[in-house]
Amino acid sequence: MRTFGSSLRSSPSLWLFAGLLASLPLTPILIASLLAQDVSVFLNWAAEPEHDSRKKQGVTYLFTLAAILAVTGYYKRFRWSPLKTRKISYTN
Repeated sequence: MRTFGSSLRSSPSLWLFAGLLASLPLTPILIASLLAQDVSVFLNWAAEPEHDSRKKQGVTYLFTLAAILAVTGYYKRFRWSPLKTRKISYTN
């Protein structure tokens, strides 16, 4: 199964013209379906050209948040360990 949308150079129409899919039994309905899917992927990309930059920013934010969470957790453990490990003894 092929994935679409990663780049426009992987379009099935270019494969058809290059003759790479000539050995596979393709019906006109399948060719039309592949071309329609390619067009819809292109239109989706044209509608949101900033999608890739937003996705990269989101991944960067998630990694930054994970790093901050790790540092905060380590700091909490280091700072609160004397209070959590002390022994309270009650004398009569």
